[in-house]
Amino acid sequence: MPRGLYKSDNLHTDIYFTYSHVGFTNAHARFDKFAGELNYDPQYPEKSPVTIAVDAGTIDTNVPELDRVLKGKTLLQCAALSGNEVCQQTTSPNLADNRRSRW
Repeated sequence: MPRGLYKSDNLHTDIYFTYSHVGFTNAHARFDKFAGELNYDPQYPEKSPVTIAVDAGTIDTNVPELDRVLKGKTLLQCAALSGNEVCQQTTSPNLADNRRSRW
C-alpha cells in the first residue's frame, strides 16, 4: 500500500460491536455515521496515525429502548456532546492482528 492519507468510505466500512445479552447470547450493534482516516507510512506502519470520529447519537442496536438508554446521561451522554461526536486518535495502532487494528 503506498504512502498517503486514506479516508474511510462509508459505503464499504462499518463500525459495529458485539455484546453479551444477559449471558444467553451475543447481540450486535453499530454506529451509522462516522469518519476515519489513516495517514499511512509504509516504512513505519506502526507509527501511522489513525483518527476516527463517531456520531454516538447514531448507535443502532435494533432495540429502540436500549438505544435510548445508551444515548442517555449515564452512558454515551449524547446530549452533552458537540454534534454527538466521540473521537479516538492513535499514533501507534496495534498491528499484531493483520486483519484489524485495535486500541
